[in-house]
This record gives sequence, C-alpha cells and structure tokens, in this order.
Amino acid sequence: FVEFFLDPDTNHQIAVVKGKSGTGKSHIIQWLRLQIPQDPNTLLLTISKTSISLKQIIEMIVSKLPEGEKDQYREKLSSVGETYATEEAKVDKFLNELAVVIKHNTDIPKGLQRIAKELPAFFQDPVCRSVLVDKKESKVKLIVEHVFEGLKDKERDGERRIFEKNDIPYDENLWGEASVPARNAIDLCFDTEENIEKSIELINLRLEDAISRTLEFSGDDLVGLMNELRKYLFKNGKRLILLIEDMSRIQGIDNALLQALSILPDQRDEKLCEMRCAFAVTDGYF
Repeated sequence: FVEFFLDPDTNHQIAVVKGKSGTGKSHIIQWLRLQIPQDPNTLLLTISKTSISLKQIIEMIVSKLPEGEKDQYREKLSSVGETYATEEAKVDKFLNELAVVIKHNTDIPKGLQRIAKELPAFFQDPVCRSVLVDKKESKVKLIVEHVFEGLKDKERDGERRIFEKNDIPYDENLWGEASVPARNAIDLCFDTEENIEKSIELINLRLEDAISRTLEFSGDDLVGLMNELRKYLFKNGKRLILLIEDMSRIQGIDNALLQALSILPDQRDEKLCEMRCAFAVTDGYF
C-alpha cells in the first residue's frame, strides 16, 4: 500500500481506505503518515475529522508557507464567501437551496407530491425562518454551522444531520404573521401526524442535495486558490501529500474539494505540484 501510494513513477495518487464505522480506518491513515519519510520538499498534512473542507485544507497549506508569502493567500481566502459573512445570510442560503431542491426535483415519491408543491413556501417565508432559527437547539443552525464552519469534536463518526419531528415547532401561535403561501403550507404539511411524517421524509430526502448546493457557493474560487497554491509549491520544488482521516464527516458532497483533489499536475497550462491524497471513508458513503 505504501509503495503504491508513494510510487515515484506517478505524480498524482488517490488512495481510499474503506470500511465500516469503527473499524479503525483513521488509524490506518495515521499509520500511513508514519511510513512517509520526512522530506523538506514534501508538505505533508493530516486532515483531522474536524477540518474536512477545501477551505480548511487551504488554510492549513497557507499556514505552512514562509511568512512573506502567507498574507497574499490569506487575503484571497478571506475574500471567498464574503457574500455569506453573517449568520442570517448563511441561513438564507441554505433554506433557499432546500426550497429549490424540494420544489424543482421531478423525482418525487408517490404520496409526497402535494407536500412538495406547498412546502417550499414554508422555508422561503421570513417569519417561518425566524421561528426555525430561534428554536432551542435549532437544527437549521446546526446544519448551517456544519456546512460553513466544519464539524465539532463532539460529533460522532459518520454522523448525519437529519430533520426529526421535534425540529419544527407546531404551535399555531408562532406562525400568525406568516405569508398566505406559508400558512397554506403549514395547514397542509403540518395538520396531521401523517402529513408531518411525510414532510419530514421529504425534507430529509432532499437535504443532501441542498447541502451540496450550499457548499458550492464559493467552490470555483476555492478550487482556483488551491491551484494557485499548487503552482507556488511546484515552482519551489515541493510536493503536497494530504492524509484525510475520515471523508465521511462531510455532510453533502463537497464538489469543490473533490474537484480540487482530482486535478492532475500537468492537466492545465501551468504546472501544478505533485499531489497525493489518501482518505478513509465509511462503506456506502459514495
């Protein structure tokens, strides 16, 4: 495995350690780090379970650059995603995407079509959004934090954020100032136990798509910045090795991260540095 990963005849390698949750995949990644010889021309980074996003990986690379080079890349990184600098903007982005994927997805399971037609108006209404965010232990806030800021140490291996019935308040007094379309959605989607269960089922069916779309808000800029860093490393005779302890900790597919990892050193006009990546992933994730 080590010989395959470090094969000198290749300049780009992706290795996957796959298995069930709790089988020691991350330990293999840690073991692999110990097998890689220390080399001043190798930038070797271990990506912990709480730092798995392209933006966080870029931050780690920048932190290892010479002092005189850090500032320019930090400025570029800080400018990425400024449109969503506030919590309200982040919540709006996520709930907008959730409404879109529910409304416009044509693959609606039988029995959920009416719910799918009305439910988006609930997520698009400012009053309903405030209620969802202000709720104690708000699931919306937890998901938004997860997407924009990464995972917390306390989160379990392979844990997925999903909506449950108690994540949406059903108190009529909370919705008094909601718009007519939102009230119509509430009256249909949350009027009976059966419809509540159907609504939660539909939300969770579309949740990963919504998170993936939310992640793409700055994806192209981040991929471009990652390529700039790889150009810099190439010009300085360095290679990049990334060891990711658990790719399953990403909720939603971070397309920008996957794209950045898949770009070959000689795929573009300007040469990029050699890159090798090994990551652990739970069975069935992809």
